[in-house]
Amino acid sequence: LADIGTLGVAAQTVTKYFPLQMGDAVLLNDPYSGGTTLSMMTIVTPLLMNHKDLPHLYLAVRMGFRPQLVISKKLDEEGLRIPPTPIVQKRQLNKMILDAMTSHPLCPEGLEKRIESALTLIWKRVDCFQTLLIKDSSFCTRQTIKDYLRISRDLLLKMLNELPTGEEKVEAKLDSGEVIKLKIELTNESIQFDFAGTSSSQRICLTDSATFGCCFGSFSAFLKKKIPMNSGTFSIFQVTTPLGSMLNAKYPSPTYKGMTDGTSQVAGLVLQGLSEIFPKQRVSASAQTSSQISLEFENGKKFFDSLPGGVGASSSNDGADAIHFWTRNKLRNSVQEIETLFPLTIHQIGLKKGSG
Repeated sequence: LADIGTLGVAAQTVTKYFPLQMGDAVLLNDPYSGGTTLSMMTIVTPLLMNHKDLPHLYLAVRMGFRPQLVISKKLDEEGLRIPPTPIVQKRQLNKMILDAMTSHPLCPEGLEKRIESALTLIWKRVDCFQTLLIKDSSFCTRQTIKDYLRISRDLLLKMLNELPTGEEKVEAKLDSGEVIKLKIELTNESIQFDFAGTSSSQRICLTDSATFGCCFGSFSAFLKKKIPMNSGTFSIFQVTTPLGSMLNAKYPSPTYKGMTDGTSQVAGLVLQGLSEIFPKQRVSASAQTSSQISLEFENGKKFFDSLPGGVGASSSNDGADAIHFWTRNKLRNSVQEIETLFPLTIHQIGLKKGSG
């Protein structure tokens, strides 16, 4: 959910402050520059530049590391914070900058190796795109991109015109005492999400771009239709978050709990409001958080995994056990891998009766 609203912001932030050329790349994980959690790294590089009559295009790639599970009051206690930092020039990795990052005690394990692997794949994709461009550049003109964004917007407007209009107010009180208030208003021309009255940021903190992603993603899930994710469809969504609230936090507020549990809370509240507007498509509440387990061993190795809750029923489907509704990656660590990497023996994996 958080990626939907933040990847574009990351690219915009990088291109605003760095005059990138082909073969350059910038690394970041700072949530207040377009990142999400400090365990998620984003690389931004030009995909197309300096071509006559063609637009500038950028590729943003995000990869995840195992997070540090700490209850913190400041963002920098959650891990190594990386503001937008140039790490590649003319496809040459800046080892000096990378060494400074990896020497930090909170640096994710295997950062340098993962970045090198990611860059290898990125350059392959950039080269492939350039090859396609040489064969036929008509698919990538300024006009074709404008047309694509317009068609995307028209597609969503058509969907809205097939839905009843209406508005609904809902709110959720979290265990931490924070309150999220939401007013949803649907018209034939726009979808408005107003979070006025939401509590100030404390334990659960999201950026406004992550909150936008929650609204867009949960609306798409509710409609059960594929909606293109671009500035054409984004323009129909109006998301208002009070500055300094938990849904529009500012540095140095920590973001791990917000970008994980908080995004599910916001998305669940959106589904609740939409269910009131469209009772025939009502969706029951799903688990808002996953149980997370972290073990640290004497040799410094850390094992981390999450145990998903369940998915609520809808008007057309039963619910499901042990599934995290908002997690796209359904892959789980293998028993063999866990037992190879850690001093652990796993005897059984399954659902415990009566555990909820």
